[in-house]
Amino acid sequence: MNVEVYLTLVQKKIGYKSIIESISYLNSLANSAPSNKINLFLLPELWLSGFDRQKLFFFADQSEELISNLQIFCKSRKINFCGTISEFSDHSKKLYNSQIFITDTGKILSRYKKIHLFPLTSEREVFLDGNSPIIVNFHGIKIGFAICYDIRFPELFRYYAQNGVELVLISACFPTPRLRDWKILLQARALENQFYVAAVNAVGSERINDQKLTYFGHSLLASPKGEIIDELDGKEGTKTTVINIKDVKKARDTINYLNDIKNVYQKMSFDK
Repeated sequence: MNVEVYLTLVQKKIGYKSIIESISYLNSLANSAPSNKINLFLLPELWLSGFDRQKLFFFADQSEELISNLQIFCKSRKINFCGTISEFSDHSKKLYNSQIFITDTGKILSRYKKIHLFPLTSEREVFLDGNSPIIVNFHGIKIGFAICYDIRFPELFRYYAQNGVELVLISACFPTPRLRDWKILLQARALENQFYVAAVNAVGSERINDQKLTYFGHSLLASPKGEIIDELDGKEGTKTTVINIKDVKKARDTINYLNDIKNVYQKMSFDK
């Protein structure tokens, strides 16, 4: 299928004072989006609040209002949106780190909840683990989702590949000094699964549990061959790249090593 998506990596500092302020920012970005195209904005992890505890709960209290405003924005500006927000669980006082995908018709297509919580910043004190990968069909494209620390777990991405995913969208707050890890992991996830990986990181700094974390940016798009197609530097900015999903089929037609996976390893035993 020859579908083109105009994907905009939105790399920015995290944190807003209000929903109105955040929607105003998105509207300013939409002014530069090409008309009559499939436009997709990908934003960093927790782009409204960051990991500040007070802001996390402040915006979680307003999550329904926020999502409603995002739906109105997407429908009125013909933009597809993906980014993470904090939401309350129905059964706990803790939150979920939820990656919301809203289409340009205002429909909520998915709500992926972060599966792997980062131990070094004590995310489990605030968040609950998600427990399910999510795959959606978007204009005939199969899309999977991941958040930040998830990229260190190849089994999530292999699940996506084995279920036909062609593009994975990743929102992150990946901190210094792990730039080398970031790029290697994203390229590896794309190469080993022969699909596109689009990842947006934040920039700027914040304090979490008396730790100062600095986010280095370098949001990027990796091809099904594991090549970096486009990449930002360490400053705020955006990059729009046209993704043609037929390139996934090209890569897999050349040599589809996904067909040669052997499920024998769990059966094997080794002498200690």
